[in-house]
Amino acid sequence: MKSINKINLNNYNTIIFDCDGVILNSNNIKKNTFIETLHLKYDKKSIKSFIEYHNNNGGISRFNKFKFFFDKILKIKNYKRKYIECINSFSKILRKKLVKCEIDKSLIKLIENNNIKK
Repeated sequence: MKSINKINLNNYNTIIFDCDGVILNSNNIKKNTFIETLHLKYDKKSIKSFIEYHNNNGGISRFNKFKFFFDKILKIKNYKRKYIECINSFSKILRKKLVKCEIDKSLIKLIENNNIKK
């Protein structure tokens, strides 16, 4: 995002920013939230495989990532209840962490450099 700081934003009517890693310094928050969600019920090796999958597949939703975890890593057939528990737990933990997450300094600099009014 640092290279964007020199763009004249007055030439645009609409600007859309992604949240993770652009607005919020949240790049590691999701990874840590996945670990926190899984660590009490699942083994370290499976969680490590899942985190590798997560790191290599950033654009995939948490819903699909948890399905991958149960389908491909744990090889569980009837996992609906466990899946829903993980989704709910992940959402609850993530919400608490994102509320406390720091706004990326590059975004603040971009706003300041372009005199964008709030």
